[in-house]
Amino acid sequence: MKTRIFFKVITIVFAGTVFTACNGNEVEQDMDEWCDCQQKAKNDAAHHEVCVDLMLQISRKYEFDPEAVETIQEKALECK
Repeated sequence: MKTRIFFKVITIVFAGTVFTACNGNEVEQDMDEWCDCQQKAKNDAAHHEVCVDLMLQISRKYEFDPEAVETIQEKALECK
């Protein structure tokens, strides 16, 4: 009985770790897309609104993930 519980806990922890790692990669990809958008907006003022909408989507998508929020803040500062 204890062995089954132990394996269930290990499985849940492992799955959570994998999910977090995948999620972190997805956040970085989303922020890379936003940064590319920002670079294009420097030369095209009309493109600025697209970038604002993209950031709103990213913010909503990760609003309950503190690690993702930290990554978003770091990537936003890096993108200049």
